[in-house]
Formats: sequence, C-alpha cells, structure tokens
Amino acid sequence: MLKEKGYKVSIHVFYKKAIEQGIIKRVSRASSKKGVKYFNAFTDKGLEYGENGLSPNNPKETQPNFYEDKFDSLMEKFGFTKEEEVVGHER
Repeated sequence: MLKEKGYKVSIHVFYKKAIEQGIIKRVSRASSKKGVKYFNAFTDKGLEYGENGLSPNNPKETQPNFYEDKFDSLMEKFGFTKEEEVVGHER
C-alpha cells in the first residue's frame, strides 16, 4: 500500500517505525524444519489501523492488513509524507 498511496518509505523502514510506535509486534513460532520463524502482527493498539489476517504464505502466521481509510493518518503519525509531484515544466 505504500507505493500505491505515494509514499517513498521502504517497507523495512515502515515496519521498524510501526514496531517502535507499538502498532506492530514481531511474533515467532517454531519452524517445522528447524529454528524459529518470525512474522508481523498488529498489537492491540494497532488494531485501530487494521486487522491480523492469515498469511497467504503460511496459515500458521498472521499478516497485517491495513485499513485503507486509516493508512494516511497512520503515516502522518509516523512522520512520513507522500511523494511530491514533479511537474515537467521548466522555465
């Protein structure tokens, strides 16, 4: 949704800020092969901005699904702005 809404921020930077602000948390589960798998989920505070859905890659994991109508206010809260339009007029 970042790109579609016109934000320049990378997904990594976005999730880092969301975790710092208490909107998203990192969750872990045991891997079926070995080790631990990590994924993102909304915190209780974050549920204002979306809901935890099943990950299409693994039904044992959640995936944050952001509400489109709340996304801009969340980005403003994080201090991110939309890309400025570049006008192709030179003088």
